[in-house]
Amino acid sequence: MTNQIIKAKTADSDRVVRVNYDFGDSLKDAIARFGEESVFSGFKASAVIDIQALIRRHLKTKQGEKPITDEQLQAIVSTWKPRDKTRTKKSASDKVTDLLESVSEEERLAILEKLTL
Repeated sequence: MTNQIIKAKTADSDRVVRVNYDFGDSLKDAIARFGEESVFSGFKASAVIDIQALIRRHLKTKQGEKPITDEQLQAIVSTWKPRDKTRTKKSASDKVTDLLESVSEEERLAILEKLTL
């Protein structure tokens, strides 16, 4: 059996805690240790969070883009598989544009003025 190191910290502290936990070495091992119902329940909970993140990524639209429809979202989710890494890396330009779109017009103008000096 292999212990996995798990790290955690809170937002209001610099303290990082590390603990060891033995999940087992395989699906069979995990089922033997925790039971089929527990393993499946954990799998579903993790998959729901992943699907929610997938949906949120597709709900974000850039200015001028047409919002995605529920039917389009359903088609995307229907082809999704657990642990499917469908994320695309954003360019620096896209990140800056997204950030600028999230602030008020006054803040945006102030930022752009600072950048052009």
